[in-house]
Amino acid sequence: MHELIRTTLVSGLSLPRRQRLHLKIADGLERLRAASLDSHASVLAHHLYQAGGVADTTRTARVLVLAGKRALGSGGFEETLQVSDHLLSLELPEDDPLLGEACEHRGEALAGLQRYEDAVAALERALKIYGAVKDDAGIGRVARSGANNYAWRGQLVPSLSMLTRGLHALSTHAAHERALLLSWMAVSRMSPAYLDEAWQAMDEAAVIAERLADPAVQWRIAADKCVCHYLCCEIETLQATGEGALRHSGESQQWAGTLLLSWVTFAAGLVGQFALCDTLLPQLATAATRIGNHPALWNHDHCRNLVETARTGNIRASLGQLNQILGKPFLPYYTRSLAGTCHLYLGDVDQALEHLALAIQEQPADHAFQGMSEAYVFAATALAGHHDRARALLPTVTPWLPVTGRRNVIGAYLALHACVTGLALVGDRGQCGALYPLMLDSIRTGLVLDGGVGPISPQLAAALAADAAGLVDQSREHFEVALRQAHDLPIRLLQPTVLYWYGRVLSAGADIADRARGRAMVEAALTDFRVLEMVLHANLAEQFLREGRETPSVPSGHAALVTTRGGAVSSHK
Repeated sequence: MHELIRTTLVSGLSLPRRQRLHLKIADGLERLRAASLDSHASVLAHHLYQAGGVADTTRTARVLVLAGKRALGSGGFEETLQVSDHLLSLELPEDDPLLGEACEHRGEALAGLQRYEDAVAALERALKIYGAVKDDAGIGRVARSGANNYAWRGQLVPSLSMLTRGLHALSTHAAHERALLLSWMAVSRMSPAYLDEAWQAMDEAAVIAERLADPAVQWRIAADKCVCHYLCCEIETLQATGEGALRHSGESQQWAGTLLLSWVTFAAGLVGQFALCDTLLPQLATAATRIGNHPALWNHDHCRNLVETARTGNIRASLGQLNQILGKPFLPYYTRSLAGTCHLYLGDVDQALEHLALAIQEQPADHAFQGMSEAYVFAATALAGHHDRARALLPTVTPWLPVTGRRNVIGAYLALHACVTGLALVGDRGQCGALYPLMLDSIRTGLVLDGGVGPISPQLAAALAADAAGLVDQSREHFEVALRQAHDLPIRLLQPTVLYWYGRVLSAGADIADRARGRAMVEAALTDFRVLEMVLHANLAEQFLREGRETPSVPSGHAALVTTRGGAVSSHK
């Protein structure tokens, strides 16, 4: 009733009188709430905006900016857009810093609402305004934010362009902002072609941060460096650095802190620390959802799918999750490659190869996962039985493999694992064995879990490469480690896969007991492949058993070499 009375009275006033009334309310609010004006910015902004031309435009704009900043900080993206629209309607001069702030807030809010094209347009406008008025802090913020919005969607050229323009627009004394832009440029430029330049930028940023002795800048540089460690597959280093940085993050670093938490969580999954993932994933989901950090949520979704698939081996459920993630615009080529792998395992070869080919088309020219999609196509083609076609694809993979004695991007290692698988499938023992030293480098990264075509793990790939190189003892050692990891972590899809390959290797040996043990392994793998709906793998095992020579009976003492417990297969020496 009170609101109805108020609305009736106000509607009976002329526009000039209503505007003067709003101005009086704003004046009174400023007097009465002078000590806590920030917390009343939204109400004050409303009355000043409604006051129209009778209120000072600069005063109204200043309060609108404050209201927009507070709304953005609390995750009120729709309110931020409304406030920024009000400010833009004031038609401030294009070089007014308040207009720059309004465009910045608008861009951040649009990103929070996942309207990324509109977001980068607003941030590009903000960068132009901040550059015109020589606002170094503004330049640094929007150049980083805009570049981040570009980079996460795989648009690395405009990302680097925005960072470069930001660096050029900074004044000579803007060391704080220069360090932050250089460190994010290192992240955006991390690729085989620009690896050295990327780390030079990161090192330069770290030197500047050390000289500034500013804990906030040093923290942001450390967080960015963690991303670089991930992109170079330095997983254990990422964990150590990231966990230390997380302990020192504060309220002012909510966005970056949440993104860092997502990388640390993902790293835990890649090294098989699933119990730690169980602890971190709910924290990550809560924090990222609260502030609308969609890149962090993307990392969360991928990590959760990785862990769940490792534990259950449910390929169809994994594919369902990946299809949902594909609805988000972040790094589609990465998600599509994993979805193609799921289709492959289920026997949907045409759909799998279509996904993998599309992933190659979608990827940018230079990026940290370079080589992954190409190697997945090679291995998938080999697994589908098209060996001649697969051999013809090998030259598209080998340029992206790791280089010994230097840093490499994560895509190089993922390509390496898939390449070993493909070479083993097509029977190219020479090239497969030559990759064994690189496999030792891969194991030293700390990576345990690889969701690529195989399924594969560094230990299993090392076992295959060592066998191809004629290193019998090393091959068996890697096989045994791969088996333990597959059971203990667990990695469900790897359990029969390791048994299959290990069984094949043993079956080719001269020792009669090993040959019997190997055949029993492949038989157990076949049973499990069928349970897991791994159609192509089951076909491989069936073909091997069908074409194999007559296997001698198992000697006394070897009758229980292979057992199956609850669908999980294990091997015993």
